[in-house]
Amino acid sequence: MPPSADFIPPSFTWSLWQSLKGTYTPKVTVPDAGLRGKWVLITGSNNGIGREAAIRFARSGANLVLACRQPPSHETHPEQVVEECRAAGGGHAEDQIVEWWECDMADLSSVQTLAQRWNDTGRPLDILANNAGIPSTNRHTATSKDGFELCHQVNFLSHTLLTLSVLPSIAKAPSPRIVCTTSCLHYLGVYNLSNANTGVDAYANNKLYFQIWLTELQVRLLQHPDYAHIVVHGVHPGYVNSGIWARAQGLSLAAFMSDPIFWISKILVAWVGIDPHQGALAIYNAATSHECGMQSDGADEFRGGAKYFNLTSENEPSPYTRDAASRKDVWEFIVGELGLGKKFHITPELERMVLD
Repeated sequence: MPPSADFIPPSFTWSLWQSLKGTYTPKVTVPDAGLRGKWVLITGSNNGIGREAAIRFARSGANLVLACRQPPSHETHPEQVVEECRAAGGGHAEDQIVEWWECDMADLSSVQTLAQRWNDTGRPLDILANNAGIPSTNRHTATSKDGFELCHQVNFLSHTLLTLSVLPSIAKAPSPRIVCTTSCLHYLGVYNLSNANTGVDAYANNKLYFQIWLTELQVRLLQHPDYAHIVVHGVHPGYVNSGIWARAQGLSLAAFMSDPIFWISKILVAWVGIDPHQGALAIYNAATSHECGMQSDGADEFRGGAKYFNLTSENEPSPYTRDAASRKDVWEFIVGELGLGKKFHITPELERMVLD
């Protein structure tokens, strides 16, 4: 389905300007929230902003599940981050739980196992932080064991499966939040679902689809009384100097020409990059601040959810997120890719929300 007939796509000039705003990330502070007894599940939490966000949640007293794969050598092992979180918990340590649950976002069965393991605990999930991600490369198309382009699956598809699978647990929490790490590069994504699984500009495209998808999720949640209290946001953590750029070794003309988008991004990070501690505040702010919570009826059609934050400042997201036809298109595309209700089991109640 194309965008609505009266939809006006954003101009390249506007999109470029909005994306460049993501390079302006002044130093910010976020007040500590009292999270003692709350449960947080965060993906990609052994490195970069995920690691720093986990430590900040722990400092606030939250119980944590670090959902990470067995990492490559250049990344911190999750067990080390578990110890860092326990140390950060300080006075909460006696009754604070911090655990590493292995999960590979490049394997949908691993994601499903993680979700089932969480649901089996019977615990409410107060905060889900969909943070894991990898850069894309146009040199070749790497595929997952499930047959999807790797960036598409790790950065987007697996997080949609995880989110939908644990929604019943999220709904048990009194004031739950879902925070998705999108990017200012979502403005430069090309809305054409035939490119979602090709590897061509996969990073920007999938960040656009993620911001669109989370907006449609918010719309659907608000239509169901058992889920209407859940708030979903997308955040851009800034250009962060983190392990996501570690695969690059030395810059040469041949290396640059083989993958210019990656190298331009890496050079930009070196120029305007912020440290992971600052970038993590984007996740922490959207997950804990009062201003990012549910608003009263009539505030807007999303009741305060489905926002996009540049670090901690609310910015207008891509106009595609406000177009109902585009949202429905992306939603149905993901339902089809995952085979929801067929290959992956969801409850009958969720089926009504997801498949209607």
